[in-house]
Amino acid sequence: KTLDTLLQRVKESKTPAEVNAVYRYTRTWSDKQMDPLLKATHKRLTELADEKPIESEPPSLMVQIQNAPDITTLNALEIDVAARDPQIQSRLMDFVKKRRFELENHTSTPLQEAEPDYLLGDGF
Repeated sequence: KTLDTLLQRVKESKTPAEVNAVYRYTRTWSDKQMDPLLKATHKRLTELADEKPIESEPPSLMVQIQNAPDITTLNALEIDVAARDPQIQSRLMDFVKKRRFELENHTSTPLQEAEPDYLLGDGF
């Protein structure tokens, strides 16, 4: 009965975290008992990975940091970093520092690189 309940939960899960949450109920199970659940979770995780992300969701904080158009936006995102899990904060701060350096020193971004040099000045 427990297996059927967990398999149903996996089938109805909408996020990878929900799918993986079923494992906390199986800590005392043998490999043989786990097999059907492992197959079901793998199948559901594959299905979730194949689904397109909802377009209304904002891009991840890391992507927002990497694409910050100016220092003011970057400062606001840096405040968001402080609210994140301590384990990920240092990694996100590395991206903030890198992007701040790029913005302050006007190093090239993919958008700037798309413009050919001959359009930038009077070469003639």
